[in-house]
Amino acid sequence: MSLGPILVAVDGASEEGRAAARTACAHGAAWAQVFGCPLHLYAAVRGLGAARGTVREALDRLHRERQHEHRALVERLARTIGGRGVQVTHEIDAGVRDPSTAIVSTADERGATMIVAATAHDPSGFKLGSVTRRILDLATVPVLLARPGDGDVDASASLLSHLPGEIVLPVSFEPGERPRWGQGAVAAVRAIATRMSIGVHLVHVEPAFVSWAPTDKVMLAEMLEERRQALHASLDELCQQFDQAGVSARFTVRYQDGSVPKTLVAELGDAARPLLVVNHRRRHGLGRVLDRSVAAQTARRAAFPVMVVPEDATAWLGA
Repeated sequence: MSLGPILVAVDGASEEGRAAARTACAHGAAWAQVFGCPLHLYAAVRGLGAARGTVREALDRLHRERQHEHRALVERLARTIGGRGVQVTHEIDAGVRDPSTAIVSTADERGATMIVAATAHDPSGFKLGSVTRRILDLATVPVLLARPGDGDVDASASLLSHLPGEIVLPVSFEPGERPRWGQGAVAAVRAIATRMSIGVHLVHVEPAFVSWAPTDKVMLAEMLEERRQALHASLDELCQQFDQAGVSARFTVRYQDGSVPKTLVAELGDAARPLLVVNHRRRHGLGRVLDRSVAAQTARRAAFPVMVVPEDATAWLGA
């Protein structure tokens, strides 16, 4: 099965954006090398609006300068990546009104396997770039969020050094129920783990139970122990399903310390190059602004790469 290209979103409008583009290209090129698919660098240059006279002339001149900066950056990155043995193409779309829409539309038109972007993390869990946030809401394929500074395609390090060492999949469910995750995420995890020969770490964050009545302590202890055994049995069954597919899997249960995303990110802070895979339910309007889902908050907090898989995504990467 031939795979579509991996689309890397490139922003050359600022030094910060150019550094992020080098990081995104490093991760995208590494994944393209492993999966044997091409890489497509895409730069969407935002239009500068309408005006007349000398103002229009000034805006046109600035727009041409931006196009030149993006073209120079994209062409240089393409030469660097091509020199590392990865098939690469590039494209600049000038005068777009909404870069996020242009990026997702281009990915769909080209049958992209995934989208790669680099965006800074925010420990508070509140901020995520507006373009990145909208890409997550519109994308129909997985989006890999790399962190600026975590690799540079211009550096001499091997591309493979940007690959994850373990996949982390948050699991949310009640004992006896089916896990609440999309099949797209499961397919992505199996495909990545198989191709990269890495393991899967299932993490369940359990809410803390508190009883203020002394007479309830024995009953609460019995209830928690029964629940713990049921959780471990369910998670062990999930691990066996991965093992049967040839993927090594383990699980961890952590009791909530603050919010679920905060607990999850803290649990993974010392892991060796984790890749967190989360489902994302696309939201619109006010729901997007007020998005407090585990996927959205974790994508903001995590200082390591996060792959966000649309909830309605189908089987991916031939899995």
